[in-house]
Amino acid sequence: MRRAAALVGLVMTFTPLATAAQDPSQLIPGDGDWTLNSVPSGGCYARLAGRDVDTMVMVNRLSKPVIAIGRADWNFGPGDMTVGLRIDMGPVHQVTVSPVGNIALFAVTDDLRDAVLGAKNMTWTLPSGAYAAPVAGLGKAFQAVVPCGLAAAQATPPPT
Repeated sequence: MRRAAALVGLVMTFTPLATAAQDPSQLIPGDGDWTLNSVPSGGCYARLAGRDVDTMVMVNRLSKPVIAIGRADWNFGPGDMTVGLRIDMGPVHQVTVSPVGNIALFAVTDDLRDAVLGAKNMTWTLPSGAYAAPVAGLGKAFQAVVPCGLAAAQATPPPT
């Protein structure tokens, strides 16, 4: 529950992602079509629009990647969910995501960090179905958000 509260705090900081007008985004050099987006209250995130699901990456106060996936037609209830995550053609990992509205957040675990940051494709299996996300360039996108996102994440008070 404490991890979920921490993620909710992160989301409250960065969720103008999908709802508020952003500063113009800029293309992140490297693989893929990732864009770097500023958050009006400070910080940033990287976003890659997908056919099945949009993918976003941000950094938490511990310098770890947080992946967010979202679709306009999703509306999650409260509480963490266990979902399947296949990275490239590897095995399916059962991971915990924290849903907020139409976005599900995954604080990348240490054992999956290298695979996630080097991934070309991710397939998320949720109760509503399987959603494919081409994510080539995710590692470069994460590197791009650390300088502008880490200070904002660390400045956000931790949940009590």
